[in-house]
Amino acid sequence: MGVDIPQFIQAIKDGDFSLANKILKNKNNLPAICGRVCPQESQCEKFCLMGKKNEPVAIGRLERFAADWALAQGEKANKK
Repeated sequence: MGVDIPQFIQAIKDGDFSLANKILKNKNNLPAICGRVCPQESQCEKFCLMGKKNEPVAIGRLERFAADWALAQGEKANKK
């Protein structure tokens, strides 16, 4: 999809969940759904460098978290 994963992860790391959601929404209108149903194991996590020595970053869980957080905060679903 072209989501800037390093920038997205950095926003989560910095605690800026609103920015993380905006980064997702730049390329994905349905991050809460994709975070639940997309096969991140074969699309994203398979290429994660952390997975070479440890577990890969759980991109789907982070995507789901950021989208759910935004919905809980009342951020509009189509806000980019």
